[in-house]
Parts: sequence; C-alpha cells; structure tokens
Amino acid sequence: MEQRGQGSAALVRQLNDQLQHARIAGGLLPLQGSGIVFQLEDSDQSVAPGANEADYLVTARDIRTLVEELWLAGAEAVSVNGERIAQSTAIIDIGGSTLVNSAFIAPPYQVSAIGPADLYEQVSASQGFVAFVVARADAFGIRLSFLESDAVDVPAFAGTISFRYGRVVPAAATPAPAP
Repeated sequence: MEQRGQGSAALVRQLNDQLQHARIAGGLLPLQGSGIVFQLEDSDQSVAPGANEADYLVTARDIRTLVEELWLAGAEAVSVNGERIAQSTAIIDIGGSTLVNSAFIAPPYQVSAIGPADLYEQVSASQGFVAFVVARADAFGIRLSFLESDAVDVPAFAGTISFRYGRVVPAAATPAPAP
C-alpha cells in the first residue's frame, strides 16, 4: 500500500510537470531568460520618385517574417510590443495600425524572444532573415536594430483560449493472440 502511494505521488509530479510544460508551450505563463530584442522602425529615407510610400513603412508582414525567423532559429517564447505570440495569434495590418492578438500596436515594434545562447547567430545565418534584411532594410531603409540580453521578459498570452474541436482518440486495439 505504501509503495502504491509513492507511485501515485510520482505520477502526480509527472502530470504536474507535463501540465507546466503545456502551459509554457501554450504561452500561458510569463517567462524571463536570455534572448534578443529586435526593434523595427519605419524608414527615415525620402521616398524615391514614383515609389510606393507604403514600402518605406514597417508592415505586419515584416513583423510576421521576423517572428517566423525567430521560431525557426530556436526561440522558445516571442512577444511583439508586449503581446505574447501564441498558436492562435494573428498579426495583421488594419488601416494604418497593426493588430496583434486583439491589441492595436504602433511603431516602433519591439520583437522580444527568449531562446538558446546562440539565438542571434542562428537567426542571422538564416537565408530567410538575410533575404528579409536585403529586401526591407537595404532596399527601403526599414530600420532594424537588436539587443542581446540575459534578462528578456516575455509576458503571458492575454487572449482567450477556447477549445472548439476535439475528439477522443481510441486506444489501439491489441491483436488477438495467434492460436
């Protein structure tokens, strides 16, 4: 009986550890750790004759590209202007504003990421990141700066999480023993 209680306590600890990992993965807990903070700002260059003025402004697409490159480089948690990026996060342009989750945010845009010690080296070596810098910073003067830090804060996801679709996965049937 005593061993059974110890097994139950170990199982409860294991389940609580799994729940804690799920909360972190879902963005439900604030995190702090080493990482990087990028700042994206509109270009201060004059718009070239015949050029589109919008090309010189930071867009939701720019933010999404940077967030994606950070995830691909190994980021464990990301936020944009204090809005935690979760699986359900949308980053879209609405008029002259950018919507992240359900918050309207304005430039400058700070994209914070917690991750491995070599996060900047990983992201800056990415072909997608290099193409982004060439296409946006070099071509149109979008300003991109960064700071590596041992104390990057990423808040918890503040949005609503609703479970819409789910189904029970039946246990695999065990084959009958051969006669």
